[in-house]
Amino acid sequence: MATDLTGKRVAFLVAPKGTEHDELVKPLEAVREAGAEAVLVSSEAGPVTTNRHDLEPGETLEAQLGADGLNADEFDAVVIPGGTVGADKLRADARLVAFVRDLMAQRKPVAAICHGPWVLVEADAVRGRKLTSYHSLRTDVRNAGGDWVDQEVVVDQGLVTSRKPDDIPAFTRKVLEEIGEGCTRAGAADAPRRERQRRPPRVCVGVAAWRAGRGRPGSAPAPAAQVAALEVGGPRIPAAAELVVQPLHAGVELVA
Repeated sequence: MATDLTGKRVAFLVAPKGTEHDELVKPLEAVREAGAEAVLVSSEAGPVTTNRHDLEPGETLEAQLGADGLNADEFDAVVIPGGTVGADKLRADARLVAFVRDLMAQRKPVAAICHGPWVLVEADAVRGRKLTSYHSLRTDVRNAGGDWVDQEVVVDQGLVTSRKPDDIPAFTRKVLEEIGEGCTRAGAADAPRRERQRRPPRVCVGVAAWRAGRGRPGSAPAPAAQVAALEVGGPRIPAAAELVVQPLHAGVELVA
């Protein structure tokens, strides 16, 4: 059954010059045929030229987006083709490296082939990961903390990597599969934790008495702004905290 990627938006990184043509175009065509929107992204929007086998001319293509303002939230995955010159130019662009790093942090599928993993190394995204690449990058990958293996295609929690143009069919199949699955199961498992992290901290303040100005004793809790000025155990309570004021024991009244 063919993979349906309708509604997905996939970035394909391409250098102004030197990206390996087939490693870019063949996965791109497959992603478009599966119904996704495939967007060519380069350092600057406009014409880019590819190479074949590094030294032979490829074709001129049009990059729809430049790196300025690139937002990982607006994409479902990224594919990084090789080409010795092209991949070197991609890893030298801090904006593109940051984009890849952000996608990795969001647990979205990231795919790189041949020299493309250079960008992953630059993004510090291979530490503790199993992956492959063109054989001349293995020392770079290992020095960056990755577990380099010599395999046609490797998938590690949404990270897809392959070694060379001969691996494009296997690489493309796994790219489609991972994009179809979306965020990895690990990312889904982290969702409750991320949701908790987005909430403000909840601080329970025990008070024996609270008096503000000339107020008289009563049962109403102290205003949050006043409670936030208290110090508990030394540091101040965070201003953004959800504050809950409680008496230390039942016989103590809160004073408004």
